[in-house]
Amino acid sequence: MAKILFSFTNDFFIKNQLINGSINDLKKKNDCYFIADRKKVSIYSEDLEKEKNFLGYYSLDENLIKKYRRFFWIRLFKNKIGSKGLELKKKKYLKLKLNWGDESLSQKIIFYPLRFLSFVKRNIFYFFSKFINEEKYTNFFYKKNQIDKKIFEFVENLNPDLGIYFAQGENHGFIEFVRACKKLNIKTMQIIENWDNLSAKNISNPAPDFLVTLSEQQKKIAEKVHKFSNDKIFVLGSKKYDNFFKLRNSNYQLDIKSKYILFLEGWVWADQEKMFDVLDKFISQEKIFDGIKILYRPHPLRNENYNLVNLKKYKNIILDPQMKYAYENNYFNLKSIPDEEYYASLIKNAKMVICGPTSMILESLILEKKILVLAFKSKDYYSNYNFIKNMINYDYLKFIPSIKINYSLNDIQNDIVEIYKQNYNSDKKEIDKCLEFLIHNSELSHSERFNDLIKKLT
Repeated sequence: MAKILFSFTNDFFIKNQLINGSINDLKKKNDCYFIADRKKVSIYSEDLEKEKNFLGYYSLDENLIKKYRRFFWIRLFKNKIGSKGLELKKKKYLKLKLNWGDESLSQKIIFYPLRFLSFVKRNIFYFFSKFINEEKYTNFFYKKNQIDKKIFEFVENLNPDLGIYFAQGENHGFIEFVRACKKLNIKTMQIIENWDNLSAKNISNPAPDFLVTLSEQQKKIAEKVHKFSNDKIFVLGSKKYDNFFKLRNSNYQLDIKSKYILFLEGWVWADQEKMFDVLDKFISQEKIFDGIKILYRPHPLRNENYNLVNLKKYKNIILDPQMKYAYENNYFNLKSIPDEEYYASLIKNAKMVICGPTSMILESLILEKKILVLAFKSKDYYSNYNFIKNMINYDYLKFIPSIKINYSLNDIQNDIVEIYKQNYNSDKKEIDKCLEFLIHNSELSHSERFNDLIKKLT
């Protein structure tokens, strides 16, 4: 029986890993303890505080957090790993951003001076960062800034066999956690939470002792891009994706009367209305789509600064009813994310899926759907095209028979018809083979795999 200390740096990880994940099963065979960032945990704080072995919160000093932000940007600018995803983030950061979302012209004019000054400041910072030696700067940074006392106390007093944290890029909270563990000679494990994490984000520095990935694809990215040692990477999958495999045979029906093509929104909102105009007109004109609607599911954590499209003007585009409150009130948070059975039914009952670069491609593949992935250019640099071009995890999509990538809005009608008419079953073996590379699944449950890994490492 191992003594494990989990550190949570946001609500998302508490929901996915503690409430819905495998930690509850892990607690049956191990002594599991929990700490969390007070400033980042709020929605699910009560769930966490109910845990018998919840040790408490830490709260980092604001000045230290600001220093960490500069530290992260320097690591991004240096991009020692040569990641195209990091280059995409860097270019976005350095661009002159004159508007935010769908602002009016008057708002753009009012905020222009401040945004221009911010642009100049960012680029000056970038210029001088070129002369910084990252390794020396990192050593100086950690030498000057002591480990957070509260985090160190938690780790020292418990003296766990293993420290585990979940990551979606770099975070000051879990880096302080890793620093404390290393100071006390305690092994650490970073669990990758999402499909594109290793494509566009650094692994923490100092690095964890072990890295846990969702798939063989992520393992290869960790080795090739991040130069992480092969024997320290473990492919585990996730309980969420295990559940989607089980839900392949679910008969759960949603209260949606129309037949539909499912449109899943990703992190790109540029040209959304223009695209809906094209799709609405196309569905009306194409006979094979008679009686079929476009069911639009907004991203549950979409940026509220981007105005929502008025769906009432469309005849053939309808809103996912589960998102009705969030959409009408322009209020999106983790509570907007339904359970996996709802998601699975939403995808299973669709005729096909249209989406931008999003992790929901994996769920759609698991549930055996034909998918049109949007990758057309737009006026916004943070476009579907640049995501597909620069994020290494999406490189593999071109090998999957049930996926077609759309590179031009002018071709979207022909691309939809082509993928819609495709015979999925004729390529099923090849699709399943591709899926094995993208997401790990086995006869053992995720909980069993997780527990076996803990035994091995402790």
